[in-house]
Amino acid sequence: MSEDSPRNTDRRPRAVVIGAGISGLACAYRLRERGVDVQVLEAAPRVGGAIQSFVQDGYLLELGPNTYTRRPATERLIADLGIGDEHLTSLMRDQPRYIYDSGRLQRVPLGPGELLATRLLSFSGKLRLLREPFITKRPPEEQSVADFVSEHVGREVLEMFVGPFVSGVYAGDPGRMSMPAAFPLIYDFARRRGSVVRGALAYFSERRRERLKTGRPRARRQPSALCSFRKGLAQLPERLAEALGSRVHCGLSVVRIEAREGRWLVHVHDRGAPVVFPAEALIIATPAHAAASLLRDVAPTAAQALAEVEYTPVMVAHVGAPLASLRVKPQGFGFLVPRHRDVRALGVLWTSAIFDQRAPEDHALLTVFYGGMTDPKMPDLDDREVERALLRDLSASMGWDGTRTLLRITRLPKALPAYTLGHLRRVDAWEETTRRLPAPLRLIGNFISGISLPDCVRRGEECAVAIARQLEAQP
Repeated sequence: MSEDSPRNTDRRPRAVVIGAGISGLACAYRLRERGVDVQVLEAAPRVGGAIQSFVQDGYLLELGPNTYTRRPATERLIADLGIGDEHLTSLMRDQPRYIYDSGRLQRVPLGPGELLATRLLSFSGKLRLLREPFITKRPPEEQSVADFVSEHVGREVLEMFVGPFVSGVYAGDPGRMSMPAAFPLIYDFARRRGSVVRGALAYFSERRRERLKTGRPRARRQPSALCSFRKGLAQLPERLAEALGSRVHCGLSVVRIEAREGRWLVHVHDRGAPVVFPAEALIIATPAHAAASLLRDVAPTAAQALAEVEYTPVMVAHVGAPLASLRVKPQGFGFLVPRHRDVRALGVLWTSAIFDQRAPEDHALLTVFYGGMTDPKMPDLDDREVERALLRDLSASMGWDGTRTLLRITRLPKALPAYTLGHLRRVDAWEETTRRLPAPLRLIGNFISGISLPDCVRRGEECAVAIARQLEAQP
């Protein structure tokens, strides 16, 4: 479309999605299903955003997420796209997790018996954990993860379990991360009854009574599983882009947006030439800092709130090694590391143990994570220093002798959004501002309400439903 774009002769409502990550593509796919003429604009030469999968030296490597857990919206999307036969699952009960402590990998306890037997907690730490159901003080409106966990289950649980989880999965700092933003359901349990356990019991009891009252049958629950695809997670956004066809435009940088006469005009540069995409609705599915830049002129209050969202620096090291070079053979999901230990890594995924065909025969693929909010300077080290850290860490934890057939180091300066204290206030600020704009505009992405792939798919689909309804209600 040129600066003098023609009118929409087929009378279908138009929407533009800026950003072809999983959130934007899922939203666009569902908008098209609802009869909306949707266009997706992506500055990069490829779709997928943070999701990248590629093969190097016989290893299948992932940048960004490595797996995701099974959720209804994602299952529906895979079925609708017809790629179920490419879908891989690995039951979580078959993938034990470990914590590195004092030179050993200790299995994470999964039940009361294992919890009582674990060496990761002292006797007093276990007693402190068992006191949680008797807590009656409700938490304040907002609290850090560290403060919340310490008050409910004690410092030992924070240090040995929750801290490593927050650092390894979110690359965050439990002292700065907002508990209601990162773990809203658990926080709501405590807000209900003071205790997480008693709040959870009350919540599920209410759901059961409601189900019995309405006569709805109990949903059949599938066992929890880790999921991916034969050629990596990138298969999902790539298949979405194929389904959307010519509606996806890569290599187009949005210069500015403007609202005029109740619709949006999205100005882009296409190989240096100015192009305008008009739309009745606009969805911004970029990282928060890019969204802030786009909204600076049309919604400065929202832009300011978005600019305050912090991102964590992460370094990913993919190590391919012969199994014979490892004293501890990868069997399970991997391990996390409490801070202030002799191992500097945030955690290590045993990628080739989770799914088949991730490494050559008799070899292992280890994905090692460094940096995050608790060690932000680590990604600044040069490759030679990183190699020394890898040898030290994997030798201490897995008995690695240093033999390798692959080493790839990738630095991600803005890897993940940090749900720091005040995050929900910031979300309220930009959502309240965008609701008052002269034409429908929505923000989606992993910086709002969940960083996982299923969270992004779910929010993208919810956005599509809301936008379609708004457009249907317009004259």
